[in-house]
Amino acid sequence: PPEPDVASERPGPDRVPNRFTREPTTGLVLKSNTRSTRLSSAVLHRLEPGTTYSWRVVAVDASGRVLAASPLQTLGTEEE
Repeated sequence: PPEPDVASERPGPDRVPNRFTREPTTGLVLKSNTRSTRLSSAVLHRLEPGTTYSWRVVAVDASGRVLAASPLQTLGTEEE
């Protein structure tokens, strides 16, 4: 989960890598021209039922440098 910090909600490359207190649960790598996607079964199997997750889109260049990031959003999974 993100650290509780109102400033962290603003997007920006300097606010992405150190905003989390643990490793991401899962993720996707998409081409730069992608406008939408569905979560793959590999991603969905990593999510626990009845849990709320934080997510954001992060743009990185070929060297791995963060260029931009969206504000944090939340995603809740249904109970089984």
